[in-house]
Amino acid sequence: MKKAFLILILIFFQCKFYSQNLYDYKVKTISNLKDRTRILDVLRTELRKDYDQEFVFIVNKLNVSVGFAWFEGYVRRKDGEDVLLEPYEDSHLKALLQMKNKQWDIIKIEAFLNDTDWEYIFNLAKAPKKIFFY
Repeated sequence: MKKAFLILILIFFQCKFYSQNLYDYKVKTISNLKDRTRILDVLRTELRKDYDQEFVFIVNKLNVSVGFAWFEGYVRRKDGEDVLLEPYEDSHLKALLQMKNKQWDIIKIEAFLNDTDWEYIFNLAKAPKKIFFY
């Protein structure tokens, strides 16, 4: 009986040690404020560079695990005006980021279009799949 109990405890601790934590940053909290802000600032800077507009985000999904972050949401202009887009575009945004040298870098961003093969990107980056589906 003691042997079985010991084996169960070892299995539990091993699973706990090797498990990958998933963090949901959709809502800003005290505990995620720093990382969440850094991620959104990286996205904001990239969009400002490409579209010459100031944006705020409506976050539908922002999941973080083992150095990767997955963002899904919408953008709005900071001044409240309509986002200046082409007729075939919408304000949807998806992005995969990775923590490198203590800063978030964009692996792939899809702004205003929906034609990226994300499964290929997920596999190429070797990001944990659970960040995309949680």
